[in-house]
Amino acid sequence: MSSLFKDVHPDGSISYHDNDRFVGIDIKSGLSWHSGTINRIMEEIIGPITMPYMPQDKPYRVYQEDFLYDPENGDYDTAGLLYYKTPDGERKELNIYLAEKDGELVRITKEEYDTRKTESERRLTE
Repeated sequence: MSSLFKDVHPDGSISYHDNDRFVGIDIKSGLSWHSGTINRIMEEIIGPITMPYMPQDKPYRVYQEDFLYDPENGDYDTAGLLYYKTPDGERKELNIYLAEKDGELVRITKEEYDTRKTESERRLTE
């Protein structure tokens, strides 16, 4: 399985990740991608891979939007992981909001996310 990787951590523990297990989907464009951030967050929710591992026929699809709040940060610096669909098509709410702060994506509140989004949209119409 070319998408499955084994990670050996400094303490000797082992974990696995499957690059095809989760896919991010932009709610506006429908474009999809794979992301380490999405993998980490979804593994907290779905659980880690254990052996023996039998992957699903389809990935978990994580629907998100992102935008640029601070023009100093490049393409985007704020993201909302809004919901995901299981391989069976069941929709489950996520409502996880992230912002880049000091070079890291950290969780923020819905209120901060909404404020950043409103400011971002205001800048686009100026």
